[in-house]
Amino acid sequence: MNAAGSGPDRAEHEEAEREEAEREELARLLPAPAERDVPSEPYLHHKDRLMQHIDDDQNPAPARKARPRLLRPALVMPAAALALVGALAVTFTGAAGPATAPPSPARPPPSCSTGSRGPRRSRTSSRCARISSSTSRASGPGPR
Repeated sequence: MNAAGSGPDRAEHEEAEREEAEREELARLLPAPAERDVPSEPYLHHKDRLMQHIDDDQNPAPARKARPRLLRPALVMPAAALALVGALAVTFTGAAGPATAPPSPARPPPSCSTGSRGPRRSRTSSRCARISSSTSRASGPGPR
């Protein structure tokens, strides 16, 4: 049997004693620990926030679906109001005209004369006749 104080256990024991003696000497040489700069409540709050940020970085949240962007009410409301005012104005003033327009007369306008006073006058009268015939055939309301 081995004598007490010899072997590998003795070497480990001496090393542990040396480390402890070094710790005591360093504790004696170093100044006393300073008080906390930050009170415990704000410190814990900031620590908690930091841990939340770390968790968020490690486990990102699933991406949200983008919903379609609606038109801004500041643009839609005035446009709707203008459309309503326009519809009411047309309804109450009767600007749309009668449902069926009376047929226009097939006679030429008073400025067109059918007299023959030379070649220039005959061309003018034929133009007036064409204009009046095309306006009588056109569908829709006549001039007011």
